[in-house]
Amino acid sequence: MTIIANYQFLISGVGIALFGRVNPQKGTVGLVTPLGYEQPLVERLEAKFKLPVVVINDAKAALLAEQTLGSLKVVSDGALVTLGTSIGGGVILANRIHEGRHQLAGEFSYLVQNKRFLSESASAVKLMTALRDLLGAAKEMTDHQVFLAALENPLAKELIQTYSYNLATVLVNLQVSFDLERIAIGGGLGQEEKLITLLNQSFLEIMASLPNNPLYRPELVAAKLGNQAGLYGAYQLLTERMRS
Repeated sequence: MTIIANYQFLISGVGIALFGRVNPQKGTVGLVTPLGYEQPLVERLEAKFKLPVVVINDAKAALLAEQTLGSLKVVSDGALVTLGTSIGGGVILANRIHEGRHQLAGEFSYLVQNKRFLSESASAVKLMTALRDLLGAAKEMTDHQVFLAALENPLAKELIQTYSYNLATVLVNLQVSFDLERIAIGGGLGQEEKLITLLNQSFLEIMASLPNNPLYRPELVAAKLGNQAGLYGAYQLLTERMRS
C-alpha cells in the first residue's frame, strides 16, 4: 500500500495474485470453502488509489502466464500443476482457463489420495524438508543442491521416487478426467530435470498397468516461468483489462 501511494504517479494499474477463492470478474476474494464470504477487494482498492485494479488466484495467474508466455502457449487442452507448500494449478480446456462454477477448479491440494489430502502427500516443501533432515544438509545448501545430493543417497532417492510416483497418479487422474495434450509442472521443484524424467517414467508405468488402456499420453514438461509466473499472470490480466 505504501509503495503504491509513494509511486502512484508512475503506476497505471495494480494486478494482484493471491491464495484463495477469487472471482476475477466480480473482483471479490473469499475463503477457499463454499461457505467463504466474499470481500469486494477490487472495489475498495480502486476507491483508495484511483487506479484500475484486478485480482486473480495465484495458481490461475501462473496458469494464465504459462498459457500466454510459457510452456502452454500453443496448447488448447492442458494443465499446470504447481508444487510448493501445497499443490495447485489449473486446467485449460478449448483454449480457456476452466474456473468452475465457484472459481475453485484446480484446487488440487484437496484431492484425496490414500485417505490423505494432496496438500500433505504432494507438498514439495515437506519433501525437501525430509531430504534435508535425512542428508543432514547444511542450511546454506540450495534446494537444487539438496535434490542432486539426494539422488546419490539410496534412502533419499527412494523418497523422491515415492513422491514422483504419487504425483504421477494424480497426473494420470487428470488425464483420465480431461484428456489433455500437455501438463506443465511448476514451482521450484518442477524445474528439476530429473523429477520430470521420473514423473514420465512413473506415468508410463501406471499407464502400462491399466488393462485395455485407451488413454492418450500427454507431454509432461517443466513450466517455463518458474516462481515468477504468478506475477506475470497478474500483469497479463491487468493489461488485458486496461486494453478492453
